Amino acid sequence: MKYIDKDKSSSIVVETKELLNNATDYNSDPKVKENLRRIYNGCCAYCECTPEAGAYYHIEHFYPKNHDTYKKYRKDIENLHYSCPICNTIKGQEDPSEIFSPNYYLDATGNWVLSSKTKIEEELFYVGHLLFSKNKNPESINRGQKTIDLFNLNDEYHESKRRKFLVESRIRCLADVSDIIKILIDKLANYSSKDNPVIEILLLKLVEFTEATSNYSTMVIHNFGNEIIKLLKIYLQ
Repeated sequence: MKYIDKDKSSSIVVETKELLNNATDYNSDPKVKENLRRIYNGCCAYCECTPEAGAYYHIEHFYPKNHDTYKKYRKDIENLHYSCPICNTIKGQEDPSEIFSPNYYLDATGNWVLSSKTKIEEELFYVGHLLFSKNKNPESINRGQKTIDLFNLNDEYHESKRRKFLVESRIRCLADVSDIIKILIDKLANYSSKDNPVIEILLLKLVEFTEATSNYSTMVIHNFGNEIIKLLKIYLQ
């Protein structure tokens, strides 16, 4: 899951809120969907896949738009997320109170509150291509595990919610990063200045894998973040 704070001072967020206020429905203005794509860097808010991995995208309501309690939030940007069709379909009308929100959630009085980025980062983590949860408060709801289970992000069960392609694409991503790191280690161990252009291209590619605009950037950082930093430092030295 990617954390997107939807900074309310951001021009694109401000524009999208105005479009939603003037629209008859959340889906009536194509500019809204395009802006949400840009806000979420083209990655699904829940599984982090990109158009290449997910085919096409939906606007997903964290709080179901057809639920009487939440109808009034159907055009709130806080409630709208860029989502692949599989995650959107799986979630459906599920009560979201026990899973992680990509950013905003409703408090007991019905007001929007920005969720903690650190909570998601501390409780959801990758080991290889698999996603795990570590609930820091044993007496609270394990939202991390419930999020993994609901969206079947590890493709471990539920024939009706298979995510084989999602997991395979994560494995390919890790393999690509691992291959680049192996080449860089060899180039730096047997350093020659003539290899500088190749080394720089490979380092830039590694950095791209960790940026918010890349799918599975969270997974890459959790698995290879320290190695990438070390390689950058070695080359700069």
